[in-house]
Amino acid sequence: LWRARRKGRAARPPPSADGGQPAAPSQRTVTFALVGLLAVSGLAGIVLLLADAHLWVTAPDHAFALLGFVAVDFGLAGNLVLRWPFRWPLVAKLTPIWGASQAALMLADLASAPQYNLTYSQFADYLFGQPPFVAILAAQVAVLVVGIHLLMTLRSAAPPAGAPDR
Repeated sequence: LWRARRKGRAARPPPSADGGQPAAPSQRTVTFALVGLLAVSGLAGIVLLLADAHLWVTAPDHAFALLGFVAVDFGLAGNLVLRWPFRWPLVAKLTPIWGASQAALMLADLASAPQYNLTYSQFADYLFGQPPFVAILAAQVAVLVVGIHLLMTLRSAAPPAGAPDR
């Protein structure tokens, strides 16, 4: 794609295996989706931090953990946007791991229900009754899926091992 632009030719996406439509979305499109999902997760985290006063009163440690999640979400998104040298491939690999980890930690939060003198179902109703919590969880599951897709796109775009450079 870069060589086509450099030479002044219009670049076309490669055809799919069946010959008709273009192949899977480009790396740029997938990265754009990943940045958007991370931003949605970060913004939903900010909304939850600002709107849920009960969180700050009863579980300040969880509030500060959420603040850390927001910082990591925006940090990963910024790194993907700026494509900082040497860090971008690492961030592309870490992003799906981050999505899985944050989703798992948020679901594991249900185990802390007895700490607040609530049953598990009452605490689940409280957490899943908050749209920002659900938005963060959904965004992180999507980050996992899209991040894996990005890694597959990068793997398929990489030249085979031992191939000569052009």
